[in-house]
Order: sequence, then C-alpha cells, then structure tokens
Amino acid sequence: YDITIGRAGFPLVSCEIRLEDWDEGQYRNTDKPNPRGEILIGGKVVAEGYFADAAKENINFKTIDGQRYFSTGDIGEYFPDGTFKIIDRKKDLVKLRGGEYVSLTKVEMAISKIPIIENSCVCASHSSEHTVALICPNAKQMSNYTERHFDEKEWQKLVDDEEFTEQILKVIQDACKKGGVERFETPQRIKNKVLYYR
Repeated sequence: YDITIGRAGFPLVSCEIRLEDWDEGQYRNTDKPNPRGEILIGGKVVAEGYFADAAKENINFKTIDGQRYFSTGDIGEYFPDGTFKIIDRKKDLVKLRGGEYVSLTKVEMAISKIPIIENSCVCASHSSEHTVALICPNAKQMSNYTERHFDEKEWQKLVDDEEFTEQILKVIQDACKKGGVERFETPQRIKNKVLYYR
C-alpha cells in the first residue's frame, strides 16, 4: 500500500509506465536522487489514436519496442518504492525569447502563498524575456495588515497607485525567490486589478 502524501501512487498492473527524458525542461532519467521525465503510459489500455484521426493530437501516441504508449504531458518523479509523483506539466511551459522554459503554474503557486493576494494569472510570451502577472490584491488581508479599513473607492485608489504596485511586485519577487522560482521565471512587471470588492 502507498501511504505517502502528495504522490500519485503505483501504476496499475494493466499498464506500463516509462519516463521519457525532456532535455529542454531539464528532466532526465539520470536525475538524482530520483529519475524524472515525461510520463508515458503503455499497454493494452492505450488506444490506437484519437477518434476520426485528429492528426495534431495523435502525435501524443508512439510505439517504442513494439509497445504502444501515450505521452501524458505530465512530468513525473519515480521513487525507489515504486510510486510516482507528478511534479510539473510539460504543456504548461512557455519558452521565453532567451530559450528558457517557464512553468506558469509553478510561478502562480509561489504567488498564491502570499496572503495579501487573492488571485493571480502569470503570462509569458516567446517574444518576451520575462513573465508578467495580473494580480488581484485581497482587501480583507490588506485591512488586517495595515490595521485600516478601506471603502471601495479608497481600495480602488490604492490598487491603482504606482508605489503600491511596486511594493506588491517586491513582495511577489521575494516569495518567488523563497519558493525556488528561477529569476527568469519571476515576474518583472505586474498589473493590479480589482475584480470584486468585499
């Protein structure tokens, strides 16, 4: 039995699992302490392809040593006890202009741990050298933090303030650094937005 927390568990006996190196994302079978890579599911449980031969999607199917596999797009880590952990998502990555790959979810997860931020959306483009973030600050947490209540008009004014935006950006950059987010993944610009007021 798998009693670990945060892992996907053991593969089913009806399928075969492989980890395929993904060099661009720096995940390899040779990684220490545990092998990492894109999870491929093989066996009789795998279909021959998508219905109506959707050519674009069918690139996710491949045959290796006579076995049919489906490329999940999930990045997994294999543990000595035979269990797997999902650690990233290949299709969630965006390639920046400098060639680095950014996991948008990884950055958003680091930002989500900041109490004064309600919601965030991290964006990146292949023509950009860094990420940007759309931020919705949390009015209630800010009131607790500053020991001051903001009415709706005051809150909108604060959110639009450039100095406030710079302070929030610094908080985000510090949280990203503590969360293991690489410098090139860390937002260099943000836009604060009031999505709703409570």
